[in-house]
Amino acid sequence: MKPYDILKESIEFGSKQLEDFKATKSLNNVSTIVIAALYRKIIELSEGVRVSGANGLSGPALLSYRGLIEAYLAFKYILQDEALLEDRAKAYKIGYHKEQIDAGNYGLEKASNDDEKKFFELAIQHHTSEIEKEDFQEVLTVYNELQSRDRRGFIPKWYALNGGPTSIKKLAEFIAEAEETDRETVAKLYNFLSTDAHSYMALRSIVEKDGDLSIKPVRIHFNSDKDEYNFIPTRSLLTSTILKFMQSTFPENESNVEIFAQRIVPYLSY
Repeated sequence: MKPYDILKESIEFGSKQLEDFKATKSLNNVSTIVIAALYRKIIELSEGVRVSGANGLSGPALLSYRGLIEAYLAFKYILQDEALLEDRAKAYKIGYHKEQIDAGNYGLEKASNDDEKKFFELAIQHHTSEIEKEDFQEVLTVYNELQSRDRRGFIPKWYALNGGPTSIKKLAEFIAEAEETDRETVAKLYNFLSTDAHSYMALRSIVEKDGDLSIKPVRIHFNSDKDEYNFIPTRSLLTSTILKFMQSTFPENESNVEIFAQRIVPYLSY
């Protein structure tokens, strides 16, 4: 199998595992909710890389890969320490609701009629009620204290609570050190998260042809014999997530994961 084919099969298996999980397990605590949601997002973004690449869209493929790395780092960080699992999951969920409240307040200020105002008011009310639940109060207090230290009142990164990393780069480095991962590999991953590098990606479409500058077509030819769209690293992050999800949240699916692994392992050096 070629990189594209392995990625496609990995996405199909991951999606099947998610459906089996939904059919047999319940979202009965915050950590399960957050882990399952991140697992779904990682599959979705992997599919974004695959579909974009198959259609010759290098920009969207790279954006999906960038988002995949961020989701993968969040997934790994939450599961990295079992003693901190619930608090980190709560921090992630609180961060989500805080961002939604912030967006709702902005929308309310810009609302042009009563219907729009009502929509944003209800959204703010919903997200506020979520973080006001008793189970969240201890983590919410820490979150609010951290936010109060910012003179602008910006919402801090959820992973920064309790002395955690303060940026996505530091999060990647933290996970690398905690798991003794090759720091060079993490550095390569972080290149895709660099805002500056991302901003200048448009110039990759300018090429020299017969001594003159030219611009690539929007859709570039897709060659399944080459890995031009990060299919290999996408597959690697996805299969790592599939295994971790089984170990942490869905051990009932261990036998199916083993069968899947046995099928693709012979091709992973491709």
